[in-house]
Amino acid sequence: MAMPTMLLTYKYRLNPEKRQHRALERILEQQRQLYNAALEERIEAYRRCGRSISEVDQSRSLTIIRADDPAFAGVQRRIQRATLKRLDRAYKAFFRRAKAGAGASSGFPKFKGREHFDGFAFDAFAQIVFADNGLRFSGMSGKLRVHVDRPLPEVPDSETGELEPSIKNIWFKRVAGKACSRWYCGFQVEIARRETRAGLGTAAIGVDWGTSVLAALSSGEMVPNPRHGEALAKDLARAQRAVARKTRGSKGRLKARRHKQAIERRIANRRRNTMDKLSARLVKHFGLIAVEKIDAKGLMNAERAGETLPQSIKTRRNREVLDAAPYMLRQMTAYKARREGAEVVEIDPAMKLSDGTRAQPTQRCSMCGKLHFKELTDEHVCTTPGPFQNLRLPRKTNAARVIVSLALDGYGISSLADETQGGPVLGGASQDANAGTGPRRLGKTEGERSPPGRRGFNPLPTYTRDARDPRLRRSPGW
Repeated sequence: MAMPTMLLTYKYRLNPEKRQHRALERILEQQRQLYNAALEERIEAYRRCGRSISEVDQSRSLTIIRADDPAFAGVQRRIQRATLKRLDRAYKAFFRRAKAGAGASSGFPKFKGREHFDGFAFDAFAQIVFADNGLRFSGMSGKLRVHVDRPLPEVPDSETGELEPSIKNIWFKRVAGKACSRWYCGFQVEIARRETRAGLGTAAIGVDWGTSVLAALSSGEMVPNPRHGEALAKDLARAQRAVARKTRGSKGRLKARRHKQAIERRIANRRRNTMDKLSARLVKHFGLIAVEKIDAKGLMNAERAGETLPQSIKTRRNREVLDAAPYMLRQMTAYKARREGAEVVEIDPAMKLSDGTRAQPTQRCSMCGKLHFKELTDEHVCTTPGPFQNLRLPRKTNAARVIVSLALDGYGISSLADETQGGPVLGGASQDANAGTGPRRLGKTEGERSPPGRRGFNPLPTYTRDARDPRLRRSPGW
């Protein structure tokens, strides 16, 4: 039986020489011009003849161009084909959004300027050699050095059985630095997935994302929100004003823009580092991670019924949501969980339960199971007559416990229900290399629902084991 695998991207910094740096810039500029020319050809063909040009047609034209133009012939053909495929993916994504009813926001492909085309790739890991921490390919003089700060994972070769990296593809990306541009490459490699949870935690945990705290766990722990964007907001605003004061096209404006981009990159790196650590800790200590499904786009400029807020408050809320980056944390948790054999279950707040009511983890009581409507700033208090009446819990802790309870009862969308789903990582794919095509399930009927213990994990989270305090256990009917 084949070992289950998945694709991950390992990102490394390049250390090019001056001549190699110029060669990378030339290749990048050529791919930008090729992208724009191919886009213009598609637009003109539809405008004049009413027909569309496929990626295969443009690939045939590329053969003619390479025969006539030495500059194009001197660059690896696989790079140029990847650029044409990039445009083809943009077209297909546009039509997919348009058919789904996106309307004006469908996003027709645009011509790329120098500041908006920052990378190229190979269409397959072929005609390129990676050895001795260096890359060699046509169009690049000498060995392009790669700063390998961590080794690539190795899997047994299908023929020889020896351990070696299984590299599927590679991409190159230019990142603007304060003094000069930096170059990075990403190796898309096939890695083996963990088959068992031996040595790792198997308990269940509920996670409620937020902006006041980054995450509230059902165990009662509150993960603080470092607010990286807010910490450097003054520096970023100062850098933005400096860019606005400079003359367009001047070297001073270029220098100021690079300084602004360096601050933005620092914020992004700090945020990603925080998300990486939190998602890795969750996957390492828990076998089932229940989270609330979040529509980050729907949170932008959100208002309640009958509520009218000034734009300044909406802007501040939007900035807080973007700084907390809940969807990034969800993606990182998903792909790490797949790699380590854990399960992530998404609970949709609008889903209907067996009693006909909606889930609404924020308003539902984790002790009695009833709905108790409250403001977002209020502490949760159980008002149902009985053993739990007047017992209090932090609002987000209560929501996290409701989320994990619903997941254990078989509701929600499991990350293992569809093997094609997963959390992408920077610059690469995270889909399963041996993916199936099972349907996604949203909850189960009462007859289909299986006992939580059949999942293979600890059926109850750690907080349910202590029966001395009624706040730490669920009622028999919930």
